[in-house]
Amino acid sequence: MRSKESSGSIILPVAILAVVVVFMGLVIYNQLKHHNALNEMINAQAAQIDGNRTQIENLTAIKSSQSELQRKAEFVEGLLPEGPEENDIIERIERMASRANVRLQKITFDQRVPKTGYTEMPLKLFFTGGYAGMQTLLEDLNTAKRLFTVGEVSVNAGTDSSALAIEISAKAFFISK
Repeated sequence: MRSKESSGSIILPVAILAVVVVFMGLVIYNQLKHHNALNEMINAQAAQIDGNRTQIENLTAIKSSQSELQRKAEFVEGLLPEGPEENDIIERIERMASRANVRLQKITFDQRVPKTGYTEMPLKLFFTGGYAGMQTLLEDLNTAKRLFTVGEVSVNAGTDSSALAIEISAKAFFISK
């Protein structure tokens, strides 16, 4: 009988030990699962912090270049005004002609060509003057504070023996509203 009693008394502690081991295993498994979930959340937060840090650096760089961007925006607005401003074109070309020592004879504005976001203003410019002045005038048109494109340049002998007759087909532009 003792063997039955001793085997019965061993089964109970072994069963309790087995239950405790299973319970501990479940607790450890649950803790590992939560640990992994926390690690994933920490990694996601770290990635978000890195993204925020990069965004702050980009915004700081933009802020530091704000005055330069404003200056460039004002320059572009000058290149493409919000209206045709034909009188402004005439005044600019007269100043360029004066600096280049050529004489503006006539300006004609052709029909405007609407484009997406802007309008082209074809124009013909007629000058008389010397070769060096013509070169200076073309350079000034190229670097003007208003956008001009030169399409064709026709040079012929002028009425004076030292003068040239210069005809320039060009375009000016303005922002369409």
